Amino acid sequence: MGRERREFTPEYKDEAVRLVINTGRAVATVARELGINEATFGRWVNAFRACQDAVAPPTMVSPVRIAGDSATTAPTPAATTSVRAV
Repeated sequence: MGRERREFTPEYKDEAVRLVINTGRAVATVARELGINEATFGRWVNAFRACQDAVAPPTMVSPVRIAGDSATTAPTPAATTSVRAV
């Protein structure tokens, strides 16, 4: 008979993925050390990174206009872009 399929808890997956994320070690290296198929482990890492990208704060924050303070007003799009006819 074939091997029985192993199941891993979400906590185990998180800890395994953090070995790659926090240490910068290669996915293949960590997968071999843990005895996990490299492709499977790579999917865990990619899923973790996708979740982190989805919940990461935006890198650019739009300026906030404070009433009466002209120094904090955001420039208008017309003032920041120029269109040239060819």
